[in-house]
Amino acid sequence: MLAETSSDLISRQRRDGTCVYASAACRRLLGYEPEELVGRSLFELVHPDDLDAVQATHRSVFHDPSVYILTYRIRGKNGGYLWFESSGRLVSPAEGTSEPEIQASLRDITERKRSEERVRELARDLEEANRRLQEANLALREIAATDPLTGLSNRRDFEERLVVELRRATRSGCPLSLLFLDLDLFKRYNDRFGHPAGDELLVKLANLLVKTVRSSDLVGRYGGEEFVVLLPDTEEAGALVLAETLRCTVAERLAGRLPVTVSVGVATYEPGSAASDASDQVAPRLVAAADEALYRAKREGRNRCSAVALEARAVKAPRPQQPGGC
Repeated sequence: MLAETSSDLISRQRRDGTCVYASAACRRLLGYEPEELVGRSLFELVHPDDLDAVQATHRSVFHDPSVYILTYRIRGKNGGYLWFESSGRLVSPAEGTSEPEIQASLRDITERKRSEERVRELARDLEEANRRLQEANLALREIAATDPLTGLSNRRDFEERLVVELRRATRSGCPLSLLFLDLDLFKRYNDRFGHPAGDELLVKLANLLVKTVRSSDLVGRYGGEEFVVLLPDTEEAGALVLAETLRCTVAERLAGRLPVTVSVGVATYEPGSAASDASDQVAPRLVAAADEALYRAKREGRNRCSAVALEARAVKAPRPQQPGGC
């Protein structure tokens, strides 16, 4: 009576899977009449992907009489598969037989499985969305830190990285130098050849700077025709040598319809000196010193390099106006 009134499908099966009893619940769950299942191997209804596990469990239960719990799919009369959780155990032989049988209770868990799969799908979707968000954030950070014309570090990013390098220099005790480069008479070049030609010249200069400096150096576009080069572990003498190399390289390789030259200002931070304040305080002073050196080179005739000691200028002075639209 309990088996016949149970909402779960109760069955008895032989070792080979032949059904010897199926409760009335098979009508509601699978669409079969009980007599359609009796005498038939229930293995025929198991999903092919689950069949090996079901057969292996059936074989093992004859050696281990403990209760087993197994989840697998069974094909209904309409051809569709439903998920069932089966718990079974070995029982004594039925009257008139000599072989023990398996008594199993099968509970429909299709909706639970669908919910679990939906949760997994949502988890996969969330993981993919997070991955795309991280990629988008990285791209946005790169865009925010990059000059759109030259692809170099922009002013904001350069100033942030300058503070980081100053802190590193303070910890290591190594000097750090900064170059300010400015294209001489760039406005005159733009007026004569047009802004597209001017942009092309800026891109060429950016590429030339990157190829000439060390991989550990940082090149940035500070604004307009001004470029900056950060030189870790570099004293003033070495910075001046590189500045002169850059000045000569630009004059040799970028000259075309008009001579192209740069003026270069150099400033150096020496940890332990009188100028060794907090990094965020040193950074603007170092920039101001390099800027002052640049405009000294401009005043002295352009196409040259100049250096200013960091202690010389604590506050950036107004830039003098230069003739020729420089």
